[in-house]
Amino acid sequence: MIKPFLRFFSLLACFLFIVNYCQSQDLLRNYDLTSVKVDKLSDADIVKLKQQLDAAGISEQQAEQIAISKGMPVTEVQKLRARLQQLSTTTPTQPNNPNNLNNQNNQNIDTSIKQYNNEIDTIQRRPIINPRIFGSELFNNTSLNFQPTIPVATPLNYIIGPGDQLNINVFGVQETTIPITVSPEGNIIIPNVGQLQVAGLTIENATQKISNLMGRTAYPTIRSGTSRLSINVGQIKSISITVIGSNKPGNYTVPSLATTFNALFIAGGPSEFGSFRNIELIRDNKIFKTIDLYSFLTRGDGSDNITLQNNDVIRIPSYKTRVIIDGYVKRPGIFEMQPGETLQDLLTYCSGFTDSAYTSSVKIVQFTGKDLSVKDVAASAFANYVMQGGDSVIVSKVLDRYTNRISLTGAVFREGIYELTNGMTLSDLIAKADGLREDAFMQRGQIFRLKNDLTKEIISFNPSDTIQEKSILLKREDSVVIASIFDLKDQYYVSVLGEIRNPGYYDYRDSLTLKDVILQAGGFTDAAFPERIEVARLIKRDTLTAQDVRASMIIEVRGMDDLSTPEKNISLQPSDLISIRRKPGYLAFQTITVSGELQYPGPYVLDKREERVSDLIKRAGGFTPEADIEGAYITRYNL
Repeated sequence: MIKPFLRFFSLLACFLFIVNYCQSQDLLRNYDLTSVKVDKLSDADIVKLKQQLDAAGISEQQAEQIAISKGMPVTEVQKLRARLQQLSTTTPTQPNNPNNLNNQNNQNIDTSIKQYNNEIDTIQRRPIINPRIFGSELFNNTSLNFQPTIPVATPLNYIIGPGDQLNINVFGVQETTIPITVSPEGNIIIPNVGQLQVAGLTIENATQKISNLMGRTAYPTIRSGTSRLSINVGQIKSISITVIGSNKPGNYTVPSLATTFNALFIAGGPSEFGSFRNIELIRDNKIFKTIDLYSFLTRGDGSDNITLQNNDVIRIPSYKTRVIIDGYVKRPGIFEMQPGETLQDLLTYCSGFTDSAYTSSVKIVQFTGKDLSVKDVAASAFANYVMQGGDSVIVSKVLDRYTNRISLTGAVFREGIYELTNGMTLSDLIAKADGLREDAFMQRGQIFRLKNDLTKEIISFNPSDTIQEKSILLKREDSVVIASIFDLKDQYYVSVLGEIRNPGYYDYRDSLTLKDVILQAGGFTDAAFPERIEVARLIKRDTLTAQDVRASMIIEVRGMDDLSTPEKNISLQPSDLISIRRKPGYLAFQTITVSGELQYPGPYVLDKREERVSDLIKRAGGFTPEADIEGAYITRYNL
């Protein structure tokens, strides 16, 4: 609250600055209000002060308490309170100033829709209509309120009634603006003109009637045509209406520009069993209009959204026929049908079938009065089948099967699904696939075919013969497979181990040699001993004997240090394992780390294989004076 209080004093000090410059300097500096004189403040100053207090969120009571605490006399506080209250009840206007008149009209309009807005505020607490009922979104969605558009240009067919404020505007040679309120008896009194009955007239008729009267009396220029007259409604009157059969039946006070849709919305829409299609607008105890909300929902036709009049009654009767449609339609739900409407009309209301719907026929479950029955309605009868109360329409999905599909996979250039045409043969299909690939196995292909009982059979053919012959006719759902020669072979590898840069497995290819694999593996490491390489090879035999105890065939290759020459090279076979040995005298560096109280701690490389701790300590410069020789230890990691 501190910031709003400070803001108040700053504003008040600014106004007093206008009244008394010297005093304002003290107020701005000390916030001292003991010398304030409210009588010296103009009406414009009070208006501006009130506006800024409202913007700061400070009430008049809070402002009075703060003013007293800063030394403002109680008598001046009372005067300020009276000035502010007078400002709230009266607004200074100049009748002939259009800007002041517009401001007054806007204030009157705000007052006229206050009761309507109060009704809108309670919509959150109304019952929710079953969302499956078509049209429920109009009343369940709080972002739709159908609030009357106010202010608007006064419609020419607006019917004048008691309480309306008319603004009579004369312009031309004679100019004036006369605001007049229609009396409870329906009359208006125009100064220097006389009394006139206008209640029940439209704006257009009242304009003509008032123009004739004023032209014959105090405003002859209207009759001569040198001045003209226009009338608009400044303050919209409120009217009383009644809504029955809704979720919130009752009497409502709404602006006179409210329409039937406005009234239905604030009343919560039709009740659980209420009709959306036969809503009655009763005027003067007669049905004036029957409202069908489906016209608005399906076509956007707002012709039923007519302006209400005082004492209108909106009656929502119970529905007569409701049906349900579910399945593959765009808007499944509950729909209300008029007498004589057909299944085709229902499909229009639900926006039609989805793309995957089975449209040749639909199933309808009906109540017979005793039990249920099912009826199949073909597409040709949609426009003739008249919907009955309680009908439940079920729209199925199309079958997950093809009427003309065949497939081709394997060693062809274009695998995939193809259209089966009349008389299509196997050679036609291969031609559509741009022919066989070079790796096609030409001795045998297969056709997997569904028999009449949906069991599968296999038909074998020779792809090389099929290219010339056209004797094999294809059928629906045939699946043709042409194998590749690579599909019929094992995938072979050779492996390289030992002192090679990239040990591992390598694909076997025809004519692969030992030097080829060594090159693919990145060549020998520095520790390799190419003078002696072993190649282990699988033994292929038909039987095992007690005399033959071999596990593999070992081939020793010597003098492989030059990979650029073809000499001393052998051809490899699938699954060969190549072992590259390490040089006998090759030793990698071995390092240790010395830390603690030594002259030169750090990493050291072993000088000889049998180097001792004492040798290493001597290389490290010996112990420091602070060294605890008895507490020395060695940490060794097992790799």
